[in-house]
Amino acid sequence: MISARQLKNILDKTFSGTPITSFVAPTAVLTVTPNSYTTNLVPGSVAFSGTITPNEGTFVSWELKNSGGTVLTTGSSNSVSYTLNSPPSSLGTYVYSLYTSYTNPNTLATEVLITNVNLVVGVNAKFGQLDGPSRNITNAADLTTPLENALDEKSKLQLINLFSLTAAISARAVIVIPNSYGTVIDIQDNSDQTIINQLTLVNDNINNRKIYVSDLLTPTVTYYFKVVF
Repeated sequence: MISARQLKNILDKTFSGTPITSFVAPTAVLTVTPNSYTTNLVPGSVAFSGTITPNEGTFVSWELKNSGGTVLTTGSSNSVSYTLNSPPSSLGTYVYSLYTSYTNPNTLATEVLITNVNLVVGVNAKFGQLDGPSRNITNAADLTTPLENALDEKSKLQLINLFSLTAAISARAVIVIPNSYGTVIDIQDNSDQTIINQLTLVNDNINNRKIYVSDLLTPTVTYYFKVVF
């Protein structure tokens, strides 16, 4: 059904000499909250919301679909609302799409506006000390699952603020930083002095992360780190 405003716009164009084909198509906004989280802190649900502005199109209906094309919900109002109670828990970027169907008053054909929003599931950084002086990380495969599980998790907020490690044994420290955190510009100590050149960088391209490995640490000494992005 064409609203009074839409009918007025059409009549105005008809009598103004403006080609009727130049109508203003609908627009839509779609958001998801939260729009990112880590695999160890998967929320119980995420909420989708959106607004459709018909403009000069005749609004028909909308569908919200997941990245696999499954329809999650539908509606026929200008407001979009949906709660996903089982959000994804595996690492990745998930695309959700709002399909807005409307009638072009010039052609009377049904057209579709697609609006996307991304839900990013990431991982935390890891930080800690290896299990002995002979242990080293020279390629990504050296960081085995048992070694990685022994490291502490760090959020990006924790990395950009000063954090410390008191060496328990003579062994190397390891900082594992997801590429999703951004480009590492520097790693500094508690005096704001750069120490990134004292760390060996190992690129773990398969897992989209970077591994920084220190030299052997001296037992009982406290070392400080701060990552600059």
